[in-house]
Amino acid sequence: EGALDEKSEAQLLDELYDSVIAGANKNDIDEIMIPRETVMAATKEKPLKVNFKQVVQRRAIEQDYLEEIEQAYLQLEGARRT
Repeated sequence: EGALDEKSEAQLLDELYDSVIAGANKNDIDEIMIPRETVMAATKEKPLKVNFKQVVQRRAIEQDYLEEIEQAYLQLEGARRT
Protein backbone atom coordinates (compact mmCIF):
# COMPACT_ATOMS: atom_id res chain seq x y z
CA GLU A 1 0.00 0.00 0.00
CA GLY A 2 1.13 3.52 -0.71
CA ALA A 3 1.26 6.50 1.63
CA LEU A 4 -1.75 8.06 -0.09
CA ASP A 5 -4.07 5.06 0.28
CA GLU A 6 -5.52 6.33 3.56
CA LYS A 7 -4.80 10.07 3.36
CA SER A 8 -5.21 12.72 0.73
CA GLU A 9 -2.05 14.15 -0.81
CA ALA A 10 -2.73 17.48 0.91
CA GLN A 11 -3.13 15.79 4.31
CA LEU A 12 0.10 13.84 3.88
CA LEU A 13 2.06 16.90 2.75
CA ASP A 14 0.67 19.00 5.61
CA GLU A 15 1.67 16.29 8.08
CA LEU A 16 5.18 16.01 6.62
CA TYR A 17 5.58 19.77 6.49
CA ASP A 18 4.45 20.26 10.10
CA SER A 19 6.53 17.40 11.51
CA VAL A 20 9.75 17.80 9.51
CA ILE A 21 10.12 20.93 7.41
CA ALA A 22 8.58 23.49 9.79
CA GLY A 23 11.02 22.40 12.49
CA ALA A 24 13.97 22.78 10.17
CA ASN A 25 12.69 26.18 9.04
CA LYS A 26 12.82 27.45 12.63
CA ASN A 27 16.60 27.13 12.56
CA ASP A 28 17.09 28.72 9.13
CA ILE A 29 17.23 32.30 7.95
CA ASP A 30 14.25 33.55 5.93
CA GLU A 31 16.08 33.32 2.59
CA ILE A 32 16.48 29.53 2.77
CA MET A 33 13.22 28.52 4.45
CA ILE A 34 11.08 26.04 2.53
CA PRO A 35 7.59 27.48 1.96
CA ARG A 36 4.64 25.06 2.29
CA GLU A 37 3.46 26.05 -1.21
CA THR A 38 6.60 24.55 -2.75
CA VAL A 39 6.33 21.11 -1.14
CA MET A 40 4.93 18.44 -3.47
CA ALA A 41 4.78 14.67 -3.80
CA ALA A 42 6.11 12.56 -6.64
CA THR A 43 3.58 10.46 -8.51
CA LYS A 44 3.61 6.84 -9.64
CA GLU A 45 3.38 8.11 -13.22
CA LYS A 46 6.51 10.25 -12.77
CA PRO A 47 8.75 8.61 -10.16
CA LEU A 48 11.88 10.45 -9.08
CA LYS A 49 14.77 9.44 -11.31
CA VAL A 50 17.98 8.14 -9.79
CA ASN A 51 21.26 7.02 -11.31
CA PHE A 52 22.91 3.61 -10.83
CA LYS A 53 24.28 4.78 -7.46
CA GLN A 54 20.72 5.70 -6.38
CA VAL A 55 21.55 9.43 -6.39
CA VAL A 56 18.59 11.62 -7.32
CA GLN A 57 18.93 13.12 -10.83
CA ARG A 58 17.86 16.68 -10.10
CA ARG A 59 17.84 18.01 -13.68
CA ALA A 60 15.77 15.10 -14.97
CA ILE A 61 13.28 15.55 -12.13
CA GLU A 62 13.07 19.29 -12.78
CA GLN A 63 12.22 18.54 -16.43
CA ASP A 64 9.62 15.91 -15.49
CA TYR A 65 7.95 18.19 -12.93
CA LEU A 66 8.38 21.55 -14.69
CA GLU A 67 4.63 22.29 -14.79
CA GLU A 68 4.14 21.35 -11.14
CA ILE A 69 7.15 23.41 -10.05
CA GLU A 70 5.96 26.46 -11.96
CA GLN A 71 2.47 26.06 -10.45
CA ALA A 72 3.96 25.81 -6.95
CA TYR A 73 5.84 29.08 -7.40
CA LEU A 74 2.71 30.78 -8.76
CA GLN A 75 0.86 29.65 -5.62
CA LEU A 76 3.70 30.97 -3.49
CA GLU A 77 3.56 34.37 -5.21
CA GLY A 78 -0.20 34.49 -4.64
CA ALA A 79 0.17 33.59 -0.98
CA ARG A 80 2.79 36.29 -0.42
CA ARG A 81 0.55 38.94 -1.98
CA THR A 82 -2.23 38.31 0.54
